[in-house]
Amino acid sequence: MRFGLLVADGFDLREQPIDVADSLADDRLGRIALGNVGGDGLGLPDPAAGGPIDRALLGRSQLLVEVGGQFGNVCHGRTFAVLRRQAWRHVGTLSAAAALSAHMTTIEEKRIFAEKSGRTRVFVGSGVGVAAVSVSADLVGEFGVEYRTETVDIAGQPGQIAVATDEDIVLLGEEPLELGFGSATAVGFRRGAVVAGDGEGRVATATDPGEWVDAGTVGGSVQAIDGDLVAASDGVYRLVEEDGDGAATTLERTGLGAAADVASGDVELAATDDGVYRYEAGWKQVVEGEATMVAAGGDGRAHAVVASDFYARTRDAEAASAPGADAWSRISLPIEGEPVGVSYGPATYVVTADGHFLVDAGDGWRHQHLGLRPVVGCAVAE
Repeated sequence: MRFGLLVADGFDLREQPIDVADSLADDRLGRIALGNVGGDGLGLPDPAAGGPIDRALLGRSQLLVEVGGQFGNVCHGRTFAVLRRQAWRHVGTLSAAAALSAHMTTIEEKRIFAEKSGRTRVFVGSGVGVAAVSVSADLVGEFGVEYRTETVDIAGQPGQIAVATDEDIVLLGEEPLELGFGSATAVGFRRGAVVAGDGEGRVATATDPGEWVDAGTVGGSVQAIDGDLVAASDGVYRLVEEDGDGAATTLERTGLGAAADVASGDVELAATDDGVYRYEAGWKQVVEGEATMVAAGGDGRAHAVVASDFYARTRDAEAASAPGADAWSRISLPIEGEPVGVSYGPATYVVTADGHFLVDAGDGWRHQHLGLRPVVGCAVAE
């Protein structure tokens, strides 16, 4: 990405919006200095340090700003204008917050992880950090811890991965970006916003870093978030729009008892102390027993852990012709260990608490031990 800024004499950068584009050079004036975000910029020393400068370039420029880092972290925090006699004059200070705002207008626009042909990266959250596992069909390739961020929960949406930690909600990228929520117990995505919850029951949403809007408080700790659904120690809640304008959300309790997990896909599911429930004009039990995990994709795939057994939703002809009549079957995995997370992409990806990673692309399960523990879940950015 490239950026440019044009400054006139007497202009105060601190009082003006910053415009960012692939190129802002004005062909008529030709006076904008351009630099590369994340690189060495123009490779010039800070003019305040008295080092050599390219006066031919600066004679054509009124302002030079160098920033670095994926999220706009400031390398040179000062901006300087060039006068006609090619002397430097300080005109303002570019704060880290301003650089961040310039480079990242909203959280939704900051999509980091591009899909790569024939390969899926599955992100596994653990007490050690976040590992990225490269998978092609059902073949597990290279893997390793890429983020030394002790993870409590992990969530993904196209192009983005977010994790909840004891200190904050973090959006992953070349440099992890803390979003300013504080200590968190759960994280999810909803319509372009990050949703977070904590142990005191607070639930909030953010579309911009550091700008959290409280949606409400549940009657216990927040256990899990997925889409519109929030699992809490006193039941299941739904995020709904106030006045239908999408500007704010509020929480509505939908019922059930203590919930460990929720899932939003082509079905909405909840894992509670007495079973797995599906929502369809009300909650209906589909699997009986103490449930600790549920997952649902947009293509009909769904899984659950009930009394330490792993279940899959089956879509037979009878179920397909009778909405709400889906069957659930216990399936066997080739390893010991209880699944704590399931994600969906070209294949189905499962992680266990003791660090096993499994993939099924339609021909049975393959697995690899990652050497991580405790694992809390997995997510994909596709």
